[in-house]
Amino acid sequence: MPNSTMRITLLIIFILVSPFSWAKDVYPPSVKNLPSIELGQVILLLVSAKKSKDFVGWNHLSEGPVIWLDDGYTHPESGPEKDTWVRRGLMRINVLGKTATVLKKRNLELAWQVTYRNWGNPSLGVSSITLEPGTPSEVCFFSNTGGCAFDPIPSLKSSGFKVKEICKTMSGNLVTDYELTHPKRKRTYISVTYNYGSGGENTSITLWTHNEKEAACVTE
Repeated sequence: MPNSTMRITLLIIFILVSPFSWAKDVYPPSVKNLPSIELGQVILLLVSAKKSKDFVGWNHLSEGPVIWLDDGYTHPESGPEKDTWVRRGLMRINVLGKTATVLKKRNLELAWQVTYRNWGNPSLGVSSITLEPGTPSEVCFFSNTGGCAFDPIPSLKSSGFKVKEICKTMSGNLVTDYELTHPKRKRTYISVTYNYGSGGENTSITLWTHNEKEAACVTE
């Protein structure tokens, strides 16, 4: 009996500590088989290589770790994306190991939305790429969600980026713009937007893919 009890105890301990014992539940379930990628590494995937002369095309990461929600790109006739060419997808992203969450029957990891945009001629490719925790149907902001606000700078630095703040604006939300340099990537400008209110808070990152400093630090 003592040996039997010991075996049962060891089995329970193994189940509790084994990283392969329980599949992590993710919302939505469609992204469950995607790898969870650290934020800085995602930025590396999105920024063009230093020697590349091409702009970022709509097919960028079409075979990558993204569940695409749109066929090609779309041009909504109404709503917040009216008159904008967009392509939306979902990724699993963590910030130095921490994930966004949403409370369903249990607390689940929440996917991030990646959005390609162009406000002019879609033939010129993608003008900006926005990363934000949450999905079109599940906004990461309210009390049923967590990990929606984050500081991206330590993550960027851990992936080899040098980060230089270039300006900060306050127009309802706090927007801080940075210049990113990396040994293997083109110089890039990003806008980090911190949204807050009585209902909650969140953070989003927009990459300006044409590498134009003028696109940053614009107050709406």
